[in-house]
Amino acid sequence: MKERRLAKRAKTSLEAYYWDSSAPTLLIKRARVVDLSLGGCCLLLSQEETFNLGNKIKLSIRLDDDKRTKIERDASVCNIKGNYVNCIFAPRLHGSEPELIAYINAHS
Repeated sequence: MKERRLAKRAKTSLEAYYWDSSAPTLLIKRARVVDLSLGGCCLLLSQEETFNLGNKIKLSIRLDDDKRTKIERDASVCNIKGNYVNCIFAPRLHGSEPELIAYINAHS
């Protein structure tokens, strides 16, 4: 079956941190980004979460490029399968991230 994705997707194993942007207290948790695109990512969590579809989270992803670029994005949970959580990035008001574009182009 052919995938019908609009954006290039790179298979990865990147360090990431996430937190619930609506929680009353800040609790930062660790995850791995197993694939990444300009539109979103798939996280592998170290433990199952009690996410619901549409939950808003904040992500901090460290690329494994030469500069160890840090990407911070707001995202919404769009799919959950066990410890795998797919997220859609919120639109950016001030343009794209050239480091993220270059990384995905080099790894897809």
